[in-house]
Amino acid sequence: STSHHQSGSHHAQIDKLKREHELLSLALRSLTYPFYVIDANDYSILLDNSQPRLQPEQKGTKCYAAIHGVSRPCDEAGVSCPLEIIKKTGKPVVVEHVHHDETGQPRHVQVCGYPVLDESGEITSIIEYSLDITDRKLAEERQRFAMRVMNLLNQPSSEIDTIRTILYQVKEFTGFEAVGIRLRDGDDYPYYETSGFPSVFLEKERYLCARDEDGSVLRDADGHAELECMCGNVVRGRTDPSLPFFTDGGSFWTNGTSELLASTSEEDRQSNTRNVCNATGYESVALIPLRSGDETIGLLQLNDKRRDMFTLGMITFFEGIGASVGIALARNRAEEALQKAHDELEIRVQERTTDLRKTARALKVLSECNQSLVHAASEPELLDKICDILTGVGRYRLAWVGFAENDERKTVRPVSQAGFEDGYLERLDVSWDDVERGRGPTGTAIRTGAASISQDVLTDPKFAPWRSEASRRGYASSIALPLRVAD
Repeated sequence: STSHHQSGSHHAQIDKLKREHELLSLALRSLTYPFYVIDANDYSILLDNSQPRLQPEQKGTKCYAAIHGVSRPCDEAGVSCPLEIIKKTGKPVVVEHVHHDETGQPRHVQVCGYPVLDESGEITSIIEYSLDITDRKLAEERQRFAMRVMNLLNQPSSEIDTIRTILYQVKEFTGFEAVGIRLRDGDDYPYYETSGFPSVFLEKERYLCARDEDGSVLRDADGHAELECMCGNVVRGRTDPSLPFFTDGGSFWTNGTSELLASTSEEDRQSNTRNVCNATGYESVALIPLRSGDETIGLLQLNDKRRDMFTLGMITFFEGIGASVGIALARNRAEEALQKAHDELEIRVQERTTDLRKTARALKVLSECNQSLVHAASEPELLDKICDILTGVGRYRLAWVGFAENDERKTVRPVSQAGFEDGYLERLDVSWDDVERGRGPTGTAIRTGAASISQDVLTDPKFAPWRSEASRRGYASSIALPLRVAD
């Protein structure tokens, strides 16, 4: 009876252990990430949750061979080895490795290792499992890139410098062969800045406007310029998200232009495409709109001759970047336009203020000249007083009065002057005859009976005979007014 009871208890313990083993096996196989137990002495895998029996197919399989496909331990290849670190420290460890999936694509993994100790406290093996952190790493990298772009957009740099730096950052971040930005300029959207495109490509693709045989821009029924090719589709919003090469955000993208052209019609592609990208060898092409609100102010273009360079997630990410760039550029252009309008207004106000001051001065000159006409006792006194008023109130550097003589040379005789003269009139030698020394302001005013002006004595060819003497005394312009006497 006692023996039978002991036998039943033993079987119950065995059944319990089996159930626990099955539960543990099920738990290990249910893990969605690799889980290993590795011998601390020889790197051999003791447990592998990817195998049906949790055992490696071949006994003695080394961890570095199974996981990395190499013939020597990780630390000998310059890669952090969790096992060796644990053996040195006796503590759990977390390292990052780059593994490759079935297609050969690199994947970032976080490798976690924990020591397994025997009764004497010696490390006999380690537990190691790997978590794929590729998406997290990509999100972190994209966040850092987006922050760099935002910082650039908030720097007080010129537009061209900002865009040039952003393109450099995009090219470096993505590794794409060619990148460019188009911005609206009048009716067209030419390349504003590019990097990596050959000059022949840029000559063909720089502008988007369709033109007739005479070179005139073609326009639609609403008067808008017709924009060609896929770039024109994105700028004009001619995108159908039900088609695989357009997105809900209004972008175009393809990982194979050759396949796209072979499998679609121009009607599918929404317009007549030039196909220069494909002819140049670019297979992966993306066109991202740069928007400010509902307005598209340009686009970001990404090209590469390698296939399969894009994912929808990448396009969506760059649509967010494009929106930020578009808003910032539109804001900067609005601020520049506002500043320009402000500066122009300031100039007009200054010009108007100057004009008003000149007018007020002229009116005061006229008023005081009229007073002199009333109070002057003689003609010489009147002429002297008027010259004084012109240089004092009118602020002219020199004022003088000359009489036309009826001699053979038709000379002009100075009779009164005020201001800075410094011997100028002595060297004047001016005539009112139709000769070289009579075609300046003085001679012309007397001969024609109308006011004559030289706005710039340094450039006016008719003032050449007196230019040297005038410029030496600081005279910049000259006006001559005829004095009439009643018949």
